[in-house]
Amino acid sequence: MSKKRITGADLARVSAACRAARNPYRRHGADWEPLGSRLRSSAWRGNTTSDNARRHCNRAPGRSLCCRKAQAPKAQGYVARTPYINHPLALANLLADAGGVTDPIVLAAALLHDTIEDTETSLEELTGAFGPLIASIVQEVTDDDGLPKRARKQLQIDRAPHLSERARLVKLADKICNLRDLAENPPPEWSPDVRRRYFDWAKEVVDALGGVHPKLESLFDSAYAEKPE
Repeated sequence: MSKKRITGADLARVSAACRAARNPYRRHGADWEPLGSRLRSSAWRGNTTSDNARRHCNRAPGRSLCCRKAQAPKAQGYVARTPYINHPLALANLLADAGGVTDPIVLAAALLHDTIEDTETSLEELTGAFGPLIASIVQEVTDDDGLPKRARKQLQIDRAPHLSERARLVKLADKICNLRDLAENPPPEWSPDVRRRYFDWAKEVVDALGGVHPKLESLFDSAYAEKPE
């Protein structure tokens, strides 16, 4: 299965959609206005991304990226059944509203965390559109799809303690959202045993992260408690 081709302008729309606060995601049953408000704050306007990134975001239409996660295979074997845009938005919303994270670099990296792994977007394109700091965080949480799945999953555990603080926040939010989605909307071909193994692996990754954010860690524990019996 080939990866979805997404341009730099498409990537900018992810940030612009929230920043414009036009809230086009209610039809998917989620209210993203709190995040939109945060991304329109002075903290967002004063972020340290490149001028090129800001120009992209300022002129990009306020509409969502319209590919689906099912169009690109996830490295750890889990493919969500919801529209692609819901997952990165859920991460950023979780960080901003549940976690109280106001760092615009973390929020932008959360919105973009799957672009290298799940699309044909290169690190160079991401850097050009959003600056080296955001791109480096995305790179930290990106799996090497040239490795076997088992090796990729083990590397997530092995690398977790060595991630930057910002990357650990993104990784923790990713695991919370993945477990929530898997509990609420599991792929029909996944048996309870396969889902249990995924939950246990996600916990190994989060445990390896160390102390990151007590509130988010509590939310992960709640998500993990929904592990299939």
